[in-house]
Amino acid sequence: MVLPWGLVFVQRVGGSNVVRLLRAETVDRVAAGTANLEPWWYYLAVCLVAFLPWAGPLFLGMVRGLTRWHDPESPTGPYAAAAFGAGLVFFSLSKEKLPSYILPLAPMAALVVTFELGQELVNPTR
Repeated sequence: MVLPWGLVFVQRVGGSNVVRLLRAETVDRVAAGTANLEPWWYYLAVCLVAFLPWAGPLFLGMVRGLTRWHDPESPTGPYAAAAFGAGLVFFSLSKEKLPSYILPLAPMAALVVTFELGQELVNPTR
C-alpha cells in the first residue's frame, strides 16, 4: 500500500536524499541525539505523570506480573508487564527523548492495570 508512494517519493527527492533523511531521523536521533537529551530515567518520571491515576496499580501490576511469569492461569499479566518494561527500556536507550514517544505503551499499561485490578478482585487475600 505504501510502496507506490514510497517509490514516487524516492524518485522525486532522490535516493541519496532519502537515505540522508532516514539516517538523520532515525540513527542520529538514537545514537547522538539532536535536541531533547535527557537521562536514562526520564521515561520513568514521564510514566509517573502520564499514568498518574493508575501509577499505583501499574507499579503493583508490573511487580505481580513479572513475579508470576510461569503462572499458567494468567498469561496476560506477565506478557503485558514484560512488554511494557521492554518498551520502557527500548525507548530509554535512545539519547533523544520526548514524552510522546511512549504513547504506544499506553495499551500495555492499561493491560497491566487491568490485570492487577482483576487479580485483586479474584484473590483479595493474595
